Order: sequence, then C-alpha cells, then structure tokens
Amino acid sequence: MMANIDLNLNKLAKGALAEDVNIELEKIAKNLLDPNAKDNTFRELNIKVKFKPDEDGTIATVTAVSSKLAPRENKATRVLVGENGAGNVEMREMLSEVPGQTIIDPVSGQLLTDTGEPVDGEPSVAPVKSYM
Repeated sequence: MMANIDLNLNKLAKGALAEDVNIELEKIAKNLLDPNAKDNTFRELNIKVKFKPDEDGTIATVTAVSSKLAPRENKATRVLVGENGAGNVEMREMLSEVPGQTIIDPVSGQLLTDTGEPVDGEPSVAPVKSYM
C-alpha cells in the first residue's frame, strides 16, 4: 500500500510552523555569535508535531517549536566593601588585581584608584588616540 502524503511543513498551520522555526533559528544564530555563550555546547532546534484523531474523523495537529541554547558563561569579579569616615557602608568593584593598587586607564592614560576613581592630585589627561 502506497501512501499519498501531502503535508508541506512550510505551509502547515498557514505558515505558522515555518515562522516559529525561523524565530528559533534567529535565537540560535544570536547565541552562536554571543561571545559570552559557551563555545563547545550544541544548540538544538526541536520541532514537535502531534496528531490526534477527532470524533468527526478529522485529525487535529498541534505544533511546537523550541530551541535549546548554550548558557552564558559566569562572570567573576572582586568587590571591595567597607565603611567610609562617616560610618556609611560603601561597596565598589575592584578594578585592579590587588587592593589599593593604582591602575592606568588604557584609554586616557590617567592614574586611577583600584575602584576606577581618579587619583587625588592627578591632572586630567587627554585621551590617547588609538590606531588599531
């Protein structure tokens, strides 16, 4: 017995299935280009079509399209926590590798504290032109 099946997935549900596939493919493409997503992880596109006979002899179909993306990588940083002279709690991200270490702003060349504030008495410096 030979079956004559004429179901075009591009036209199924008036094209809604194909539209959903394209939406999920766009999510996958963005995830593949995301520098914060893990490189060595498979991305998946899942298409599920369910068939259920109705009482009147027709078959109802339900479609579902989903994707599985690579997770974004965790980010680590150091935070300095303490009290200021007035007894108020302060919290800032530490930009240097060592607490109290002075750093140089790579764009302006200005000396900064470990939290990115200009060093007291340090003159403001014009930004350095980048030729890269």
